[in-house]
Amino acid sequence: MTIPTKVKLPNVGDSLTLAVTACALAPVGKFPGIEFTGHRVGGAAFVCVEVPTGAAARQLDRLGLSQAQCVGQTLRIYREHNATAPDKPYWSIVRMDRGDERAADAAEADPAPDDETPDAPLRTHTTPAATPAFDPLTTDEPPHPADRAPAEQAAPRAAGDLRDDLDRARYYEITVDTLAHLVPLYREAGVVVDGATVAAIIATRWIQASRGR
Repeated sequence: MTIPTKVKLPNVGDSLTLAVTACALAPVGKFPGIEFTGHRVGGAAFVCVEVPTGAAARQLDRLGLSQAQCVGQTLRIYREHNATAPDKPYWSIVRMDRGDERAADAAEADPAPDDETPDAPLRTHTTPAATPAFDPLTTDEPPHPADRAPAEQAAPRAAGDLRDDLDRARYYEITVDTLAHLVPLYREAGVVVDGATVAAIIATRWIQASRGR
């Protein structure tokens, strides 16, 4: 099986245009995003890029596509300027027609693979990744997003930060409800539930909640 080269798009203007062959929840990570896999337009490179779950859900909803319907589509995934938080650019996804594919390929630089690109902050209001890490099966309750250090609480709150807080609070509520109600039901039914399964359940509920806004 061919393993795709994973690329990152950390900065404003970074983009990747690919003919999608798979679109699914990333197989690893405590808070996995949606992974788009396919062949880069204009070349034979087989690549994948992970987009935060909330951002991907909103962009696909805007396009009228499900994850399954992305397969066979040519999509351009790129980062746009965020005026309220310049170091956290927005994620955007657009569908390309054949003319757009050629233009995008001519203008687009090869994105670097993971081991050549340093990590950069992502738009945290579209993904629960900014929530403090916890093990869903060994921790009674995840840390609440409102539990900040006093210095952080006193800092001025921009509009984007307030939106981030709402998303983190919503993710927290989904996580607590899953641990308090769904996991016990699975265990009573004799279903083995590990950390990866719980994380996948939470991510799926987060996508559904994002679509319902």
